[in-house]
Amino acid sequence: MLIETQERSSADKAQHFYVKNVMQRRTQLDISEIPLHVTQRGANRCATFVDDEDHTHYHPLLMEKSMKLSASVYTYMFMSNLVHLLLSSGRAGAISRLIHQIGHNDVANFKRRHQRTSTLWAARFKSCLIDTL
Repeated sequence: MLIETQERSSADKAQHFYVKNVMQRRTQLDISEIPLHVTQRGANRCATFVDDEDHTHYHPLLMEKSMKLSASVYTYMFMSNLVHLLLSSGRAGAISRLIHQIGHNDVANFKRRHQRTSTLWAARFKSCLIDTL
């Protein structure tokens, strides 16, 4: 949906501005120093780990990127079409950057190895707070 508004310039000429009505994405939980349970599912629930090489590529990538971003990986579980991670970071936004960087590197590798062109991951990752009491 486009909305047209008019403003008058100093020369009294009409200028048109178009504002696109865009649905906002759901805000991701990414709070510093709070453990988060992060999940990411394969698109259409398709396999994201087809063979052992997929696992052996994803795990070191997770560890390398988490060290660079000062994120702690407490535990993880790689299922055939789903990843579960228990993470925390000292900086807000680091978990989102971590998932983005892993996805960027892993997706390219996966698509090249398995001759796949479609989306690998479904939507954005999901996260929820973990009570540490």
